[in-house]
Amino acid sequence: MKLEKLAFGLVVKAEPHHSIRKVAGLMSARNVGSVVITARNKVLGIVTDRDIAGWVAGGGKSADSTHIGEIMTKFPLVASVDDELEPTLDKMAKKGVHRIPIITRKGDVAGVLSTDDALVLVSRYLADIAAIVEKPRGKKK
Repeated sequence: MKLEKLAFGLVVKAEPHHSIRKVAGLMSARNVGSVVITARNKVLGIVTDRDIAGWVAGGGKSADSTHIGEIMTKFPLVASVDDELEPTLDKMAKKGVHRIPIITRKGDVAGVLSTDDALVLVSRYLADIAAIVEKPRGKKK
């Protein structure tokens, strides 16, 4: 299945000059675990709730004066809407990535695929298959 066929949820974007506090607030308000860092809608990086938690736990600079660009993962693994789901999940597994920005043919952000999204999708397929298997077979006349 091409990634283009998946319905991506809300994509939350921020710019690298935004403060950590602003980005954390966006994540909280929109109930997402990652924010794609962009410039002119092109992916520069990604930051996750885990990145922010690690930064906070490690202490350091002010959440108000530190730019998110300082802690984001630069040049993250991305996938195209033309990519297939299975190889994309393989790439994510090999790199240990839980979230991957999906880009359009023009390079703009189309969505984010998470391992949670993939689990929901696979569980739906399994439920559909189970329903077929459990359906009583017709008797031959």
